Amino acid sequence: MFVIGEAKGNVHNGKVAMPKEYRLKKRTVKGKWKDSKTLYLSDSDKSLNYIAGKEGEIFVVDVDYEDRLIVPSMLENSVVCIKGCISTIELYFK
Repeated sequence: MFVIGEAKGNVHNGKVAMPKEYRLKKRTVKGKWKDSKTLYLSDSDKSLNYIAGKEGEIFVVDVDYEDRLIVPSMLENSVVCIKGCISTIELYFK
């Protein structure tokens, strides 16, 4: 995975619109929560364990046909800062 750039968005109907430039539908994207407000995405387990820590579970992320990522309902109406950091994508929910 090679993604660079920043974007902001909102959680609407339990989904976050991801930048189309990231082309997430063409990859098997995995995720790992660092804490309750920070989610990391990558196609590499090693990258996720390095950045988010060894604690927690790695899961396959569901990305729909419009490049929207499904997130927990407790994050509804949150502002999301999306940051592409070469091998990972950081989503920070405010």
